[in-house]
Amino acid sequence: MRRAALTNVLNPKTVLFFAAFLPRFTTAANGPLWVQLLVLGLVFLIAGLVWDSLLGLCAGRLGRGLAQGRRTATAVNLVTATTFALLALFLLHSASAAVVA
Repeated sequence: MRRAALTNVLNPKTVLFFAAFLPRFTTAANGPLWVQLLVLGLVFLIAGLVWDSLLGLCAGRLGRGLAQGRRTATAVNLVTATTFALLALFLLHSASAAVVA
């Protein structure tokens, strides 16, 4: 956990994101700038924590389901195959539209 936090704090993309986008959501009339940036940063942090936690819980549940039975594995394979088939159809449609135009 410490390594992940240190990596995110030292990540230049994260610093650039906060430096470029968060000031656009602040206004001098709403109070001190540092308080607004702190609140926006905390909202970002909490939203990321909730999302990553939900993703981890779902991945853990899916992993247990895959390890326990073939029914979940079959469902995952079916969803994956359907997704790839739809992507292939979309690609064919895009390619044929480009040829016609």
